[in-house]
Amino acid sequence: MRNFLVTAILVILMIITAILHDVWQGFSYFTISFALVLAVFWAIMFILNYINDYVKNFEQDFKMYCIELINSSSLTMEDIERDRNMYIKGYKKTILKYKVIDIVKILVVIVIALTCIYAYFI
Repeated sequence: MRNFLVTAILVILMIITAILHDVWQGFSYFTISFALVLAVFWAIMFILNYINDYVKNFEQDFKMYCIELINSSSLTMEDIERDRNMYIKGYKKTILKYKVIDIVKILVVIVIALTCIYAYFI
């Protein structure tokens, strides 16, 4: 809800300042500034979500992965504990696609922020 509220407020401010660009040319700098704030906000949110999903909750998510393996096959917890490193590698392969998507999101928002900074100084 907070993300939606911050995004909506910044987009509304961007639209208002873009419309007021005809009144005073300086409003274009406000539009770029609001876009920069929005990009930085989303970059921080994506980075925090990435850390939370793939670093802090790794053990808990790995346990859920092991439970799903046990339920869908004839494995036991002893089998998984014996070859834990192999199963960790398998789990990392299954989440690789999602990690790449999240990294691309972070990079896109950072590029948008850098573009806003570049546009501000032109």
